[in-house]
Amino acid sequence: MPHSEIVQKTRRERAPRLDNKTRREQIAQAALDLVSTRGYRALTVKRLAAKVGLTPSGLYRHFPDKAAILDAILELVADALHGNVQRALSAEGDSLDKLAALLRMQVHVIGVRGFGAPRFFFSDDLSMRHPEKQIRLREIMEEFTDAVARIMAQGQEQGLIRTDISASKLGIMFLGLFQPGALMNYLHRGEFDMQGQADASWRLFAAGLIAKGVDAPALYPEA
Repeated sequence: MPHSEIVQKTRRERAPRLDNKTRREQIAQAALDLVSTRGYRALTVKRLAAKVGLTPSGLYRHFPDKAAILDAILELVADALHGNVQRALSAEGDSLDKLAALLRMQVHVIGVRGFGAPRFFFSDDLSMRHPEKQIRLREIMEEFTDAVARIMAQGQEQGLIRTDISASKLGIMFLGLFQPGALMNYLHRGEFDMQGQADASWRLFAAGLIAKGVDAPALYPEA
């Protein structure tokens, strides 16, 4: 057996023992990284197993097939979005402070965990081969924008946010504060200044969002 294969085999055999939930999340994140950087067709059981230090048979103990791995990627995205929303709701301050906190967390997650996620989300292979996964992705994004809309509605009730545009439309507009930056970050292979872009987008968005006489919080107060 060639030396390189022996090393790879040894690394798989020495993979640290993790509880099932942690291991599944690790595999899902590795799968997202793989699809994001190399494309949908690069996601094979053999390649993914090697990436997380398992044998293919070991990977099958966690996921029976590729469709199940895609489901795990989608739920990883859903959990990240839901977690960010919950943390933003728990943040101190009014609705504008919570929106700023949510945007900061979105920028952080994209920058740290998924700079190539747009390649997965808009993959023709995903939509053509697994249309049900695209439907689930749409549901996830609608859940997120609905949650943002509820924060917007609270701000409208508090007199902080203009009321001539519906909260639901404002919730969708919020996506525009980080999605263009996410795309540019992907094109720049994770080296794009997402914080700077998000800060500029927030200042412009907030200027049109807030009610007359209200001051919007800075996105990055320390900057």
